[in-house]
Amino acid sequence: MTILFIYDSPLRPEAGGTERATKLVMDELQRKGHRTIGLLHTSRLDPDNFFLNGEPINPLSDFLYENQVDVVVNQIAFHDWLLKNFLSHGGQAWKEKGGRIISFMHLDPTPAPSKKLSAYFEDWHKKTFSGKIKRLGLLAYLPFLNHKVNKEYRSSLRFLYEHSDRYVLMSKSFTDIFLRLTGCDSTDKLRFITNMLTFPDIEDVEILKHKEKIVLVVARLDDEQKNISFIIDIWRHISNHRGYRLHIVGDGKDSAKLQKYAEDVDDIVFEKAQPPLSWYQRAKIFLMASPREGWGLTLTESLQCGVVPVVLNTSSVFKDIISNGENGFLAQNRQDYIDCLEMLMTDEYRWKTMAETALASASRFSPANVGDNWEKLLAEFNRK
Repeated sequence: MTILFIYDSPLRPEAGGTERATKLVMDELQRKGHRTIGLLHTSRLDPDNFFLNGEPINPLSDFLYENQVDVVVNQIAFHDWLLKNFLSHGGQAWKEKGGRIISFMHLDPTPAPSKKLSAYFEDWHKKTFSGKIKRLGLLAYLPFLNHKVNKEYRSSLRFLYEHSDRYVLMSKSFTDIFLRLTGCDSTDKLRFITNMLTFPDIEDVEILKHKEKIVLVVARLDDEQKNISFIIDIWRHISNHRGYRLHIVGDGKDSAKLQKYAEDVDDIVFEKAQPPLSWYQRAKIFLMASPREGWGLTLTESLQCGVVPVVLNTSSVFKDIISNGENGFLAQNRQDYIDCLEMLMTDEYRWKTMAETALASASRFSPANVGDNWEKLLAEFNRK
């Protein structure tokens, strides 16, 4: 089959989880004999122009036919704008002539929680009188705005489901919330495929002999989405770090704010954004505290490198990756998080046992295994 992926930005695997996941799937399907011609991208600011691997193409309808595209994989399945734009620029005619569309949800479909009220007052002291009045007006309007956003989100999911041949979630645990949000009473189009391992190899157990006393965070420094301040607080409340240092690898809009927040905490090092593989190979413990994740590529990256993860149990998908107490910990609250981390830092035998289990458990998400699930999905179109 000839398969085209569509997204809202060029393919840069280092930019984020969706981009890395896209490249991995494209490469594996290519290895399995399919023709993956690349990533077609456009933007909401310039919806009439499309680019394939950075090169402009026009018109889209001619491109689809000339390249004999069989399947389009829509990588934005949380909002309908990209699919609507694709359909209106020739995709609908292509679909009516036999083209197939798969929409892949890279997120937990649960609506994101509303912004904390306190966040609207962080810059209150900098506001002029009129600025404060406007801010209060915004707060009064928030309930209506949130209702509008939630209504649009539900409508988008429904449109995507109705106009895709298959809709893929990364965990069966997301099924109920997806059905409630869309109002659908059928799961005929739903399929479930996880992300695959990021790095080419699962490390050998011998790597555990060379681990250092490193507790690792690999994340975009966006505190609302990644909750790095929670991790800093956890580290602050552990009085004896026992020779461990917390290394935070990543960058983002809250980098300066988080570094300032951690100024009074010992043994924290901010490492900026960089390829993380060498850090996984050296680290013993990995930390995550995101309010929600669609999957968590950094978790499977940890497993394949023998880094034991401690995760705040905020998304149901985490149970698909971590067996609590075996290959990592799913902490239920702040104190549980502290207890799990301290256990790993003090009990070398427990850490080693869990690290060995982490390595063994990673094979579930190998490119070959996840690629087989893609093969099964694509094969359904051949049976029509």
